[in-house]
Amino acid sequence: MHTRLKKIGVSLLLSGIMLALIVVGCKNDISGPGGDEANLITNPSFEPGDYPTYAGWNLNDSIFDSLQHFTNDVPILGGNWSLKLVPEFSPEEGWADYYVVGPADRYVYRLAVWAKTVGDWDGGSVQFLLRAPGSSELRQFTPVNVESWQYYSLEDTVRLYDDDTLVVRLSAGTGNPDGNDAVLFDEVSLQRYK
Repeated sequence: MHTRLKKIGVSLLLSGIMLALIVVGCKNDISGPGGDEANLITNPSFEPGDYPTYAGWNLNDSIFDSLQHFTNDVPILGGNWSLKLVPEFSPEEGWADYYVVGPADRYVYRLAVWAKTVGDWDGGSVQFLLRAPGSSELRQFTPVNVESWQYYSLEDTVRLYDDDTLVVRLSAGTGNPDGNDAVLFDEVSLQRYK
């Protein structure tokens, strides 16, 4: 009888350990309630194929040779290309925007990007804007001022109306840069949650 109880006890102990390992090993892949985990950015790594492109992005920069906007300096798992923006004297240049329209409702938006600076420049930023008819509002902002690849993440709850547009802005900033200064961006993600 004692041996039988001992075997039952060992079986229960092993079952408990197995259950604990299963629970600890399970990963909750849903990042938020009512998750819409698809990336709303259609060209997040600036290379839908083997070639670099900023397709889908509105680039406003004084560099006319589009290949100068890319570099092989990428974060781990970042593919082959990243977007390279140079600081400009004018605030109207040196940035890339991605526009997202609707749906009209209240959502949580999570913006994430890998970025780094090149040279002595520390004036880059990642911005999250809301454009309504006749106005523009900066919702979230984080500076990019580190010379190694860093992961940046912004989150905001936004109420959109029919004519509103969300804008993801990657900016090299404005100022008096030298010829080697730049800000690199890669693996941009924008996800929407209810």
